[in-house]
Amino acid sequence: MKINKIFIKIFLSIFLTVLGMSVIFFIIANNYVDKKYKSFFAYELNSDKKIVEHALTSLYVSGKTDSVQKLVDEYGYFINRRITVIEPNGQVIADSQSDADDMPNHAYRKEIKEALEGKEITNIRYSSTLNKEMLYTSSLIKINDNPVAVLRLSMPLETINIFANEMKITIFISIIIVLCISLVVASIIAFKISDKITHLKDASLKLASGDFSVKINSQLKSNDELDQLSNSFNLMAEQIETLFAKTREEKDKIDKIIESVTDTILVIDKTGRIIMHNSAFEKHFKRINPNNNFFWEIFRDEKVEKTVKELLSDKTDVLSSEIEYENKIYSFSATKIKTNETIVLTFHDITAIKKMALMKKEFVTNASHELKTPLTAISCFVENIENEDDLDTVKHYVSIIKKHSERLTKIVTDLLDLSELENSKNIEFIKTDLSKIAESLINFYKNRAEQKNLKFEFIKNEGPFTINANEFYIEQMFMNIIDNAIRYTEKGTITIKLEKQDDKINLTIKDTGIGIAQEHLPRLFERFYVVDKARSRKSGGTGLGLSIVKYITNIHGATITVDSKINSGTAFMIEFLAFQNI
Repeated sequence: MKINKIFIKIFLSIFLTVLGMSVIFFIIANNYVDKKYKSFFAYELNSDKKIVEHALTSLYVSGKTDSVQKLVDEYGYFINRRITVIEPNGQVIADSQSDADDMPNHAYRKEIKEALEGKEITNIRYSSTLNKEMLYTSSLIKINDNPVAVLRLSMPLETINIFANEMKITIFISIIIVLCISLVVASIIAFKISDKITHLKDASLKLASGDFSVKINSQLKSNDELDQLSNSFNLMAEQIETLFAKTREEKDKIDKIIESVTDTILVIDKTGRIIMHNSAFEKHFKRINPNNNFFWEIFRDEKVEKTVKELLSDKTDVLSSEIEYENKIYSFSATKIKTNETIVLTFHDITAIKKMALMKKEFVTNASHELKTPLTAISCFVENIENEDDLDTVKHYVSIIKKHSERLTKIVTDLLDLSELENSKNIEFIKTDLSKIAESLINFYKNRAEQKNLKFEFIKNEGPFTINANEFYIEQMFMNIIDNAIRYTEKGTITIKLEKQDDKINLTIKDTGIGIAQEHLPRLFERFYVVDKARSRKSGGTGLGLSIVKYITNIHGATITVDSKINSGTAFMIEFLAFQNI
């Protein structure tokens, strides 16, 4: 049994209460026993006195006063009491336990005085004759209303005390037994109560620490108030657990929603301190730790500060604007939550949108310019033909018109190809061998390459080099890259390399041409983007070929990268997923 403070307090409370009550009971019982036994023996003494009184009166009536001592002796022996007869003047004439002649005058004794006054009293006093405490009772004997003697009966107080003490010892033993029983009962009660309270305390501490599955399972069931409290606690814990489970579930849902949002979300309090953020913040603002910082320490932008101040001043609830941060453009909105005086800032990266808008603008401008140039040339030369009579000059103008018409046709064709790639949804994919396509196109471009003294080199390791693809689009991709390689390479070699690595097939098309400066590489796949516009027009380029290549790799789930240096050639690296037999 584990002893704790609660057990000791309860045990001592019960035991000390019982002990105190036992002491009080013992004191009261002692007084009661003393009083009761004295009263009882006084009653017995008075009863005996009446017997002796009757006999003594008869003796006086008969005139046999000389037989008083004999009568006193006989009755004293028979009833085991001290009997004393005293004349009205206080002279002792007979005593059952002492010599009357040796006894002093008793006129001054209280019981004698009272008896002579006609009173029957019982009193306790010290006997100088017997040298002990005695219980006395006396009465006046009258003959024809004349007092003739005082009859006194007495007994030692120690005799009464013997009986009383026996009863006191019995009471004391009973109290000791009761105290022993109370020790056991107090221990049991204290243990039961302390056990239940300890279970309640331990369960409360666990509940306070967040363990809502805690239950009170006391082995001591009595269905008392503490058990009812335990049952109420268990019910409360279940309800709290259910409530917190729902709260956690709702919080998890909200957290998942917030974490799934690609926009940056910040929550700030009314002082401007950041109290919450989502993972998108760390993605967009990698070098900043928002924890316990103020928003103005991160966004040193007047628009953001002004927006927050306006919201805090209760002028409005929602505001939005745009800011620039580390070469990126963000659209941000700020919403005030009135219930807890917090502000939610949402930042959406619109850099790509702005860039796309700029690209669209440039595309329209470039397309207009690319289309306008051949159309203007055609229009001008048509006017010249109308006013020209020389046949050779007309033929020259017609050849120029034909050239620009072909360029215009190629631009429109490439634009249609791009549009088809962008809008194609149900493209048919089949098992396609990249090695065969490469060999076929090498033969196709062989004569054109030889005209510029260029050589083709085809390198491949062990295949197969099959992918799941649209064969037409893959051929177009090859042709656009090879066409550029031939166009911008004056000498050297065009290398086509196929390499199988696990479930990947790497295609590399490399030339030894003029190369591309590093600053142009990021925009190389943009529509109508050309590094050298004059050379591109002269060679018949439209600025759309590599955009088409990029779209083709995208729809095939492939990745394309470019490596190039000025006067060292250009290499296009494309990684495909190898064909998987299902």
